Amino acid sequence: MQNRAQAPSIPPAAYPGVFRLAAAVALLSALALPARAQSGAVQPAELDQQRLALFLKTRHASLADLEAEINHLARLAEACRVEQGAAACGLPDTSLGSGKLEDRYDYYIRRRVEARLQSPAVRFSRQNWDRSSAPTQK
Repeated sequence: MQNRAQAPSIPPAAYPGVFRLAAAVALLSALALPARAQSGAVQPAELDQQRLALFLKTRHASLADLEAEINHLARLAEACRVEQGAAACGLPDTSLGSGKLEDRYDYYIRRRVEARLQSPAVRFSRQNWDRSSAPTQK
């Protein structure tokens, strides 16, 4: 004689409650997806951080190894372009005309990071840092 595990049975009186619970879960899931999509909009600052992180990763790994991440960042950059404009997302007005991985990396990551690193930084004046060297006021 074999001992088979039997699936727990649900009494027929509980069927309406189970179906209502399943319907409520399905409804909440359907309502949560659009809300998550709206709050998931990429901000340009987040895009810059991801761009810089990927730029640094490429110093230690090949582009082929990072292809999925490069493609993901390209999709995020294009979504940012649609939502906030090319200038806000650090992209040129013209779109990429090539499908090569090296061109995608160059267009979406390398040029943007290098332009950011070469832009003039905030300049500090040490003129009034030390109170002893500041002119006395009368």
